[in-house]
Amino acid sequence: MESSTRCTYSLPTEAGNASGPLFEMVARGHKTGNERGLNENLTGCLADLAALSSRAQQNENSTAILGQAIALAREALKADYCALYEAAPGVERFAMRQGGGWRYELPGEFELDEIAGAGTPSEPPFMVDGLAPSMSSLLLRFMAAHQVNSGAAVRIESKWGLCGLLAVYTTDGRHFGQIELDFLQIIANIIGGIFAAERCAAERIKAAALEAARLKSAFLANTTHEIRSPLNVIMGYTELVAENLSEAGDTSQMRYLEAVKRAGRRLLSTVEKIIDYARLESGNFASRPESIDAGAMLTALIEEHRGTAEDKGLTLRCRIDAADTIVAFDRHCLTSVIANPLLNAIKFTETGHVSARLYRNGAGKLRLEISDSGIGIDAAYLTRAFEPFSQEDFGTARRFEGAGLGLALTRRCAALNGASIEVQSRKGRGTTVAIQFDDASPGINLGAELRGIN
Repeated sequence: MESSTRCTYSLPTEAGNASGPLFEMVARGHKTGNERGLNENLTGCLADLAALSSRAQQNENSTAILGQAIALAREALKADYCALYEAAPGVERFAMRQGGGWRYELPGEFELDEIAGAGTPSEPPFMVDGLAPSMSSLLLRFMAAHQVNSGAAVRIESKWGLCGLLAVYTTDGRHFGQIELDFLQIIANIIGGIFAAERCAAERIKAAALEAARLKSAFLANTTHEIRSPLNVIMGYTELVAENLSEAGDTSQMRYLEAVKRAGRRLLSTVEKIIDYARLESGNFASRPESIDAGAMLTALIEEHRGTAEDKGLTLRCRIDAADTIVAFDRHCLTSVIANPLLNAIKFTETGHVSARLYRNGAGKLRLEISDSGIGIDAAYLTRAFEPFSQEDFGTARRFEGAGLGLALTRRCAALNGASIEVQSRKGRGTTVAIQFDDASPGINLGAELRGIN
């Protein structure tokens, strides 16, 4: 490549401002110096520049305006190519968002560590402030493929700081004068205003979504509380009536009372899951990790639900193949993480078995696998299995009861305590839910806890 002088420019003006001293200086530029032809070209583009600024302030389609800005920069500076780089907020990463004149696909994102300081004036000025792509950068190869020989770039600023770069390139090694950089900076300021408006809009959307989630969680918590309180009264009086009839030797109404109790337990279980989900979603659940024997809890839950499995004719198996099954976990969360997959396995298995195995994998991590020979999950639905209130069968004709919260709660409770969960399933062949525990879960000194237990 021919030797070229690096052109850098930075001007702290308000984004989107296409008037004032800088604008007037560009307007006067066509009367000066040896670059009369180029400056007359800039003057001829002033009307387009003003129109671009007006459209940007009217919050029209940003993609279209950015495309017009790039086209104007190429035309005004008589450049072969133009590139609009956008910086990711808070991250040292750039991406060529849009471009003009390029023959190949844009190179996408690249890290700032791919950009090296310019060592000699012969290095092509692809970037700004004395920076150029390193020899290993994809951006450098992209430029070389287009025979880029010179260029200039200006900063795009907003109230968040540097948010991008606007650059023009040529294949003839031409030097860009200061008046051209001034013109390019005006376009960059307009683009900075567009970037700022986009970011503000994104923040408003995010804030609205968070508020909607908060209101939804508050509604669920309040509603389910209003349901649970009278439901507990109904359950209590049902037990009392059953006891009184039993003492009187009257068993004629027992099957009706048992049906009421079963329905009440089912409804209470659904209500409690909704309450747990609402607390987790709203951030009102405070995890209190402690040292818990996961093996002992698994055994207790297996025995608790063995009757339900045997009533369906299922074989319920449990293997603990690890000597140390102590984990640092919130007790309520651990109960949910074990019980929900276990109850799902029993519910969705009509014949065969449900098996639970607790062991340590090759990396020494404690792992729980709950497998069944049940109906399995369709591959198309498997990616949505962790979505709250999601069920593969829906509507009044669905075969299985439930609110679709079991796996969603399991994953949230697991993540809250540093554990992970994965599901493998084939339709008609059964399902395996695997939970991998992190022995060093945050918020607890496991060694100190164990010493206290000893």
